[in-house]
Amino acid sequence: MGFIKRSTALIAGLDAQLAALAIADSNEVIARQAAISGVESAATAENLLRVAAENAISATVSTNKALLDTVNGDALTAGSFRKEIADVVGNAPAALNTLKEIADYIAVDPNANVAAAITAAIAEIKGTATTAMDTLGEVQTETGAIRVAFAAADTALEASLKAYADALTARPVLEVLVVANDKIVLSNAPRNGLQGIMNFATVRYTDPDGLSWDVALTIDVTDISGKTFILALPTSGQWNSNGVQVQYLY
Repeated sequence: MGFIKRSTALIAGLDAQLAALAIADSNEVIARQAAISGVESAATAENLLRVAAENAISATVSTNKALLDTVNGDALTAGSFRKEIADVVGNAPAALNTLKEIADYIAVDPNANVAAAITAAIAEIKGTATTAMDTLGEVQTETGAIRVAFAAADTALEASLKAYADALTARPVLEVLVVANDKIVLSNAPRNGLQGIMNFATVRYTDPDGLSWDVALTIDVTDISGKTFILALPTSGQWNSNGVQVQYLY
């Protein structure tokens, strides 16, 4: 049996399948390119971060190295421990350029010159001070106590001076008081009792017609405060509920 040759274009659905295959292949190429681009972008970002971190580490290392070089510098380098030691030692001889050497020297000095000088200086500073007052701390404590005592004394003195001044200074007062049971009660006890009431120890009543009447006062001895006084009226009760003027010193 012989072969029959046919055109591929005559195969049913082949064109559509080839077209779909071409589209799928194109989509795969696009997807692959997108994936490759994503990987390349991530690699670039990671590389940038790594470079930045390396630069930061390098800068820190440089700073620390410079600081270490300064600290470890020679005796002429400012900030070096060698210069600090040199500044402390100064021009001291090698045998006396440490605290231990100085302490040992003081302890074993055959002439005791250093120890004697220190002792003499302390004695001169103390002078004749007693043991309870021979240190700055003790003096400071005592000074604080003295300040407190002086403050209290100043307060007491101020109060005493005020009381003395008040006792010497007479304060004139004019009051209008209502008569009740032929009596008036002052706001303050007059100085020297009845003698402190002015106008010869009288009160004045002015009637509705404008006429003024003066009446003498006597002390109400039943009031120990010294503020109550009795009006010596011709008729008992005639000025009750009326206001009278009284001037006095206290």
